[in-house]
Amino acid sequence: MKRLTIILCFFAFANYAQSQNLAGTTIDATMGIMDNSVPCMVDAGTMFGLDIWLNNSGGCPGDPSCGFFQNIDPMYNTFYFKNAIDLPVCLTLNFTTGSCGFNTGFWIVDGEFEPSPPGSGMNPCNNNTVLQSSTIGGTTSVGFEVEGCSPFSINFHNGTFPSVQCTYSFTIEPDPLLDLRCGDDTLCVEKVRIGGTPVPTMTEWGLFLFGLILLTLGVVTIYNMSAVRIADK
Repeated sequence: MKRLTIILCFFAFANYAQSQNLAGTTIDATMGIMDNSVPCMVDAGTMFGLDIWLNNSGGCPGDPSCGFFQNIDPMYNTFYFKNAIDLPVCLTLNFTTGSCGFNTGFWIVDGEFEPSPPGSGMNPCNNNTVLQSSTIGGTTSVGFEVEGCSPFSINFHNGTFPSVQCTYSFTIEPDPLLDLRCGDDTLCVEKVRIGGTPVPTMTEWGLFLFGLILLTLGVVTIYNMSAVRIADK
């Protein structure tokens, strides 16, 4: 029974650890509202008197060129993520505008997002390395590239005037390698790529074999317990 308990605890822990990889997870949020229960949200509010600068570039990696939109007071949320694999990955952001509707866009930037001072009219591309972005009410699915073990931020903003709270959702779709974490996570996983094929490291092979051994012990333990019960009858 003790062996069985240990095995079950091990697999519960393994499942919990795996759940921390946010790649492919749909994240729901309310524009302008800071909610600590939402994964990786680090900031929210209203950017008063900010000139919105956007781009229409696509592809992976993107080659954005920013352009002026208008002076508005957008509500916003900022999320801080990290590619926890030590290789560059090509990602896709799928954005569902929800009740935020047409007047909604986003910036994806390298590292932490640094907004321009309110009312300055400064182009956010001047103080952020923009990986990709959308026009207001424009693109809802874009590709972008993130370097290995590097953080990136996504700033969603609603240009409705006057600003209103609204709900939206998004998903970051991975390439096969991605382990997506929050930006302050210290995890950096070593991967080896030969040609176009990712190859497991020695550590990963060891964990895989260790899991097989534990699984085998669990099956044998359950079988022996069943055999004992049958014999007792």
